[in-house]
Parts: sequence; C-alpha cells; structure tokens
Amino acid sequence: MNLFEFACWYKESGYPRNSNPWTGKVFVTDVSSSSIIYVQDQFTVEEYHMFPNAHAPGHSHPVDTLTIFLGGELSGTRLLGSGTFSTPMQPPNNSVGGVLRKGDTHGLTSGSTGATMFTIFDWDNLTKKNSGIIEYYGPSLGPIHDQLLSQRSS
Repeated sequence: MNLFEFACWYKESGYPRNSNPWTGKVFVTDVSSSSIIYVQDQFTVEEYHMFPNAHAPGHSHPVDTLTIFLGGELSGTRLLGSGTFSTPMQPPNNSVGGVLRKGDTHGLTSGSTGATMFTIFDWDNLTKKNSGIIEYYGPSLGPIHDQLLSQRSS
C-alpha cells in the first residue's frame, strides 16, 4: 500500500485511533501541538493543531508526507525546483491532499482561527519513526521547538 492509498483507507475507515508507543504524548512547539494517534506498519498519523496566526517557515521532513485538512484556515508554500508556489489550503474538510516527497520544502501559515489536520508519514526506516515536528529540517519554530529538536533521530 502506498501513502495515498493508506490515507484514503484511513479516511474511509473513519479515522481510527490505536494504542502506540506515543499514546498520550503531546508534542508542543511555539506554533502548534500534535499527537501521534495511529500507527500501522510504516505509517504514522499525527493530529496537528496549528495555533491562530502561526507561521512555520520553509522546512522539510526525511520521509514522504500527506495531509488530510480537517478545518480552520491554512495557507502554504512549496518550493519546487527553482520557484516557490503559494497554495491556499482551504480545501473541503476531510479532503486528502497530495503527497509531499521526502525533502520537499514547504511552509504553512494559519489564519485567525488556527487549523487542524492529520499528517500521515511514510517511514522508510522503521527504526526512526518519530513525530514529524521532531523530524523537521529547517528554521526552528522557537525555543520550545528547539527542545524537541534535541530528540531527533541520528
């Protein structure tokens, strides 16, 4: 099963939750909070709550990701090749987005209501599964985030 197929299955299955090594752990940064709510094989699903009027500058992750937008106000940018493309991310709630390939630079900005989303990670190295906010490569989101980054896999 590829990442997009898993995301569609996850949505069609009613967004299940399971017990996993991170159950109950909340990852807080200067712009968001998140929790890993589902793990199956190489996939993890992390529920993100982006604070109102928050900005995550251009960054990347070491794995393929896909987001299911749940609600709020969110806009994003993607750096592809030599240009930056801005994309309003106000799709219908519960829409499955496109796959961001490992290393793709992207950024997010929430509006006055903040934003909620499920981000699904496809871990090609199962021993390095972690929160996407820890396996984050780019400018720090602030001092709270700096503390989380010290937990990054080596």
